[in-house]
Amino acid sequence: GLACMWVPLFPAMRKRSNISKNILWQVVILSVLLLLWDVFTGWHRWSVNFAIPALCISAMLGLAIVGKVMHLQPGDYVIYLLIDVIFGLVPLILWITGIAKVGWLCLASMVVSVLCLTTVLLFSELSVWQELKKRFHL
Repeated sequence: GLACMWVPLFPAMRKRSNISKNILWQVVILSVLLLLWDVFTGWHRWSVNFAIPALCISAMLGLAIVGKVMHLQPGDYVIYLLIDVIFGLVPLILWITGIAKVGWLCLASMVVSVLCLTTVLLFSELSVWQELKKRFHL
């Protein structure tokens, strides 16, 4: 239990200057820890059914709030926008492959991802579109 507290705390202290990167690291580390706890306690699938999708939804909402409050530059925000899409796809892939059995939370994760993506693209400045074109050579 103590190791599960210190493992996520170490990157949180080291990445405290970049909150978006900190959120990304916390989702990855906590997902691995949750999977390990589930495997070592008998694989009841609570980690893939509930914990990881809820963690991904929380991270997407957290990234959206951080982007709005911190007034991130378009170059920084585009990368985290793509990470939001990945956070929405991971639970959906777990459900489609049959690893996760509870589909409503996995679908909710995808819906939040699509809502975050469309909200940013519809209500953002032209600079986000320009940054997307620049990064992906569109």
